[in-house]
Amino acid sequence: MVLNDTKDIGKLKTQIYSTEGKLLNTQHINFNKQNLIDLSNLSSGIYFLNIEDEEGNTETKKFFKE
Repeated sequence: MVLNDTKDIGKLKTQIYSTEGKLLNTQHINFNKQNLIDLSNLSSGIYFLNIEDEEGNTETKKFFKE
């Protein structure tokens, strides 16, 4: 998965959860123009990506891995 942005927003914490709510992956990244999240260890299915910035703002996105 590629995260893109045009501005520097600092450090992010990303977490991937299964549909059952199990935490599968956590990464701390310094967000610049492009960052990769390795999904190779995940089976095909639906997952939730939670992104939290340094100020505690969060956003959750649902995604499907083929």
